[in-house]
Amino acid sequence: MTTRTPAHSPTAASLSDGRHSQLYAETMHSEQWRRRRARAIQRAGGKCQRCGSAERLEAHHLTYARLGREKPADLIVLCHACHQAEHSPHPDAGASFGRLVRAIRQRISARKRRR
Repeated sequence: MTTRTPAHSPTAASLSDGRHSQLYAETMHSEQWRRRRARAIQRAGGKCQRCGSAERLEAHHLTYARLGREKPADLIVLCHACHQAEHSPHPDAGASFGRLVRAIRQRISARKRRR
């Protein structure tokens, strides 16, 4: 029996939920994904594209249409907190949270400069 690699799998959009979950898990554990994630973080300058944090960076899929064969435009880099907010059930929570975190970081930086 041969196993199908994510790069040769049907698109995620064409799969039922159970098969999509399996493909997603296979993709997230692949060496291809690790390289793709690292390149995305490098393109983002090593910072969250919402709040600018450099801590706990994750690649977030804007679409699952090419899962396992993502193009650079399919991914954005978010810190863990902004990524969690992005998946919040509340509309626009991700963007609002990113603005809040960015404002807090700016205030902290300004206070440090005054010292």
